[in-house]
Amino acid sequence: MANDGVTKVGNPVQILTNQPSDGPLVEAPTIARVAGGRFMLLFSSGCYGDANYDTKYALANNIKGPYTRGGAPLWGTNSDNLYAPGGADAAHAGTHVAFHAGQLGSRFMYTAILHINGNQVSAH
Repeated sequence: MANDGVTKVGNPVQILTNQPSDGPLVEAPTIARVAGGRFMLLFSSGCYGDANYDTKYALANNIKGPYTRGGAPLWGTNSDNLYAPGGADAAHAGTHVAFHAGQLGSRFMYTAILHINGNQVSAH
């Protein structure tokens, strides 16, 4: 993006493609620069009203990739008694994250602290 925050600069770069485990779509991407100068991509897959909706991550040494997916979602249904958690957005340095999830027929906002250990990301 140009300094005005609106004008596109350069050509688009594809950084991720759907996999069968993603269901019909990948959405809500956010990229944060994390420790060691690497980049963490958080994204949701599936449909937010479905029990298969989850939050996944991928790591790269360059903002343009290639990104390597993590082995398991950060959150999925039944993680910490949450239903269909997704839409995560990382704060500066990727150490804190906000996301939404269902519980008792409603959707709420939650926060967590992310820990990166090598190529593994976990949330608490």
